[in-house]
This record gives sequence, C-alpha cells and structure tokens, in this order.
Amino acid sequence: MHSVKKVFVLVTVFLVNYQLAAQARLTVEQSFYDQVHAERVAKDKDDFNLKGKVRQVTGIDGVTRDTTVLVFNAGGLLTRHWQSRPKSLTTYVFEAGVLQQLVYRIPGFTSSRQFENGYLVKETTETTGFDPFGQEAFYTYDQQAQTLEIRYMSNLDTITDMDRVIHDSYTFTVNRHNQVTRERHLSRHEETMYGTRSTYVYDSITGNLLQLHCMDDCAEYGSNSCLNLHFTFGYDAQNRLVLKSLDDQTVRNSFSRGYTMSAKYNEHGDVIEFSQTTDDDQRVQILLHAENKWPKTPAPAPPRPFFDYTYDANGNWIEKYEVLQGVRKRIATRIIDYAD
Repeated sequence: MHSVKKVFVLVTVFLVNYQLAAQARLTVEQSFYDQVHAERVAKDKDDFNLKGKVRQVTGIDGVTRDTTVLVFNAGGLLTRHWQSRPKSLTTYVFEAGVLQQLVYRIPGFTSSRQFENGYLVKETTETTGFDPFGQEAFYTYDQQAQTLEIRYMSNLDTITDMDRVIHDSYTFTVNRHNQVTRERHLSRHEETMYGTRSTYVYDSITGNLLQLHCMDDCAEYGSNSCLNLHFTFGYDAQNRLVLKSLDDQTVRNSFSRGYTMSAKYNEHGDVIEFSQTTDDDQRVQILLHAENKWPKTPAPAPPRPFFDYTYDANGNWIEKYEVLQGVRKRIATRIIDYAD
C-alpha cells in the first residue's frame, strides 16, 4: 500500500524548510495513515532536503544556542533525533531497511511503538513517572473491511478511580492509489462518545493532498462545539508545499483558528520567505473599526524578513541568515558529518 503524499512532521529551528508543512498537520496528524503506518513515521535524508552520504547533522540556534542532532544510517534512514530544548530523544529501529520500533523519550515519559511487518502498528506502550506501569494500546486492522480498532488499556490498579479502557475505532475509504478519501473516527469512553468525519481530496496526477475537511459528528453525539475545519493546500512545480490555509467554521463565539500561510523556496529547495496571517488578526481590525478606534490611515505592514544561506560542497546549507531591512543576521548553524 502506498502512503498518502508525505507531509513532513519533524521540524527544528535549523530545518525551517518544513515549518509550513508541519503546520499543515493540525488535523492530518489524526488520520488513519499517521496513526498506524510505519512508512509515514520513518524518515530519510531526502525528507530533510539533504544531499550526499550524510551521517549526522548538528543544528545550533543562533540566538538560544538550542541544539538538535539527527543521525542517519548507511541507507540514509533517520535512526536518532535528539534535541536539547525541550529535551527529547527519538530512536528508530530498522531491520533490512524496514522500521520495527520507534521509541520517544522526554523526562518523565516514554512512548514505544512496535510495528508489524514494518508496516502497521501492532502495539504501543506509554509510561510516566507517576504511572510506572503505563498504558498499552492494541491495534486490530481489517484491510478488507477498511477498519481499525484501537483499545487503550491502563495498567493502573483497579482500586483507583481511573477508567481502564478507552476504545477508538476508525472506518475509512481509500481510492485506487490507496489514499484515504473518507474517514470516520469514534472514541468511546464509558457512556461518552465523540466522533469526527474527515474528507480528503487529492491531485489525480501528483497525489498531493489538496483539501481536507474535518468536522464533528455533533448532531449524532451531542457535541456542543461542532468542529468544522476546511484546509486548502497549494504546491509549486516541484511538489513543495507553498500555500496552506484553514477556514475555521467551528461553532464558537470567542475566537477562530483560521489562518493562511505561504512559503517560497530557492533553487536548493530551502525556504527563503515565509509568512502567516490569522483570522484573529483580521477580527481585531474589524472590532476596532466598529468601535471607531482604528486609525483612518492604518500603519504599514511590518517588514517581512527573508532567509539567506551558505552552502557546503554537497549543496547542503551550513549557515542560515535572516535578512530584515538590509540587516543580515545569522540565526542558525549546521555541522554536517559525511560518511567516508
């Protein structure tokens, strides 16, 4: 089964190329493919726009000095991802190039995922400092019926008031390219049930995700929020994500999560411009206008920075600069080790 077009998730200060794509995962991260498919979890050097036989990349933030380290095996697969703040370590275990296990650790918390045939999650385990026995999740996947059942079992003593079982179920429809086009997610916890429905639209030629509509099953399950999110994605000729917008029509009174983001890339595939506007920015302007508090001549938009890079002989950037109003400031450095 082929995966849905990759929308990269691993983002660090020194890998800003994927800042836009990471934001695109606000609801995509809950999709069936991201829940259970190892191929969506495994990363290689191409996902980070790295050229050559890269063995390790060390990124250092130019202001905070926060550090991120990525380690790749001989096949170019990511095996370790460590960052200093927030402190975390993710390890990927492969056999013959196939992902078998993923372990994510932060202080006081460990999460482990085991994959079946290097493809589907079969079991997850989570432990915390206050719950040393942890919680386990067991996956039952029926490819023919296109369903997934996940049962979360708490290992805490039953004498506590905590409930032991949470049950999630997914029903989905795929197209001829095995991309999810419709998905229904139900979460049952004792007498409480919550559900969402999602619809995905793809480009028939490239397979890129073009639209995603996610909404509550509020009429059936009595939700008082009625989630209603509509995402739109745009790509350039090299299939890089350059535009993403969220039309937030959720029923609520106080705020909107809607936004529009855009990015431009240079010939190396690195982001040189990035911008974002939110619905709340526009909402504030409308309110000020209504109260006659908005100036007749609005202040000009703040200057937008762009990014410049210094590259090594392999075409990978090793220094990143922010250029704002003619001032060039180094904001990140990368130390790249190559295999002999």
